[in-house]
Amino acid sequence: MKRYIATILCLLAFTAAYAGDEAVYEKLHTSYTLAADGSQQYRRVMDLKLQTHTSFNDLFGETFVVYDPEYQTLNINEAYTTQADGTVVPLPDNAVNESLPHAAADAPAFNRLLEAVITHTGLEIGATIHLDYTLSTKAGFYPALEVCETLTEPAASVKDRRIEITVPAGTELRYDPAMKPRRTGDTYTWQFRNLAAYYDEGNTPQNGEGRPILCATTFASTADALSRIASTERDIVRIPGLARDSKAETVKAYWDYMTLNLGSCGVTPYMAGYRSRTSGEVLASAYGTEVEKYTLLARALAAEGIDAELVAVYPAFHAVKMLRDIKYFAVRVTIDGKDEYYTSAGSNLMRARSDRDEVYSVTSGEKVDFVPCLNSYKADTEITVKGTKATASADIETDRSGITSKTDQAPAVSVTGCSGYRLVKLPAMGFAESWGMSRLGTERTQYFEMPFVCDDEVTFTITTDGRILTPSRELNISNSVGEVTLRVEVEGGKATVTRNVKINKSIVTPAEWKSARALFTALADRAYSELIIK
Repeated sequence: MKRYIATILCLLAFTAAYAGDEAVYEKLHTSYTLAADGSQQYRRVMDLKLQTHTSFNDLFGETFVVYDPEYQTLNINEAYTTQADGTVVPLPDNAVNESLPHAAADAPAFNRLLEAVITHTGLEIGATIHLDYTLSTKAGFYPALEVCETLTEPAASVKDRRIEITVPAGTELRYDPAMKPRRTGDTYTWQFRNLAAYYDEGNTPQNGEGRPILCATTFASTADALSRIASTERDIVRIPGLARDSKAETVKAYWDYMTLNLGSCGVTPYMAGYRSRTSGEVLASAYGTEVEKYTLLARALAAEGIDAELVAVYPAFHAVKMLRDIKYFAVRVTIDGKDEYYTSAGSNLMRARSDRDEVYSVTSGEKVDFVPCLNSYKADTEITVKGTKATASADIETDRSGITSKTDQAPAVSVTGCSGYRLVKLPAMGFAESWGMSRLGTERTQYFEMPFVCDDEVTFTITTDGRILTPSRELNISNSVGEVTLRVEVEGGKATVTRNVKINKSIVTPAEWKSARALFTALADRAYSELIIK
């Protein structure tokens, strides 16, 4: 017995020793310096202590730096590993290797880019990686100084986090007024301590709401920043054979051509110094970056006499918007006074996310306003059950992102029999039920993102050839996140089941998590989606 107790205690001690984060940044300092001639320097200094095998086998064993050697120079000031016993392992000469970034593969125009892969050596549990490097950029490569840093790090907590920005005398630095720095002359310093590690809990906001982020820039305004992108919209290119009888058909033809005949290059505008090739060059090469392809689409549609312009999509919660924090580009097309939007993720995406994203015209720099849209779903379903067979028909009316449609459907209804009883399972209908959020954890530390706000009203009228044993019941839940009303009304062989759901918020904070979970847990209650028939 003593031997078993000793074994258990050893296991518990082992678990305690390795509980917690994968690694810890003892120090993580970044600095940005803008010279009067427009040249820039970025310096990163880190001391990262490894705490698990995963930390150096999968997460932090290498550091990657992408740069353009024509305009930028990478210098590694210091790099070594201090092992758990204090042994210092210098970085070997062959531990830094340069290769073509994956984003520039199959894109000859960007094959000048390099990615330095720094492979850290001497790694073990308890070892500390020390890395100090500087990336120097010549004047003219970047149009302004831009900083966009998320303060928390994946899988690693940060004890000492510092961001320092130095600008020439008299240069204005725009930043989120809620994050006030310490200023010494023309140097701005933000100091943070004991930042918790970030772990993705699923359904986390794609814009990063809930994670602290520092955005700062010397661009005078968002319009000033976007004007650097607009300067590339000079040439007008028409693709022969794509014009159609109507503007809508012409837009579709061009969209299909861009999708099927032009390859995509993953080089970001920041990697390329916000330089774009002309639309003619992009068309001739049959590939392009995101901004190049959408600039080409906008210019080509304009050549066909269609009102089209390039737009940039930003996270709405960013207080300072520049170039580096653009989520993606798209094309705004106006036909007969009605806006249509075409993006890599499909049309009307921006309207659906108008409560979380902001859209700006690249040409004018002005914000594009949206009319908030309610995503409503109304369904009246008739179900007839005879024996173990069921027939169903539904009249469905939806308003999704401002597009209204009416359809007739025959939803599948499951009927199973056993020992003289039958179990009828009603189909999942409505926007909220389609999200499949029936299994949710009881606790949450990260923000939770709904696909969209919605208002579902679903009614089932069930007629059977027997007697429904399921009792009449009703459940009502209402809180800050939304409302759920579930109702079963039974009279002999007929029943009416009502399932109404209203979601009021797209982003749910950890403090509101229990309210959100209560709604979806109630919606998954089978007592309101299954009937027993004798």
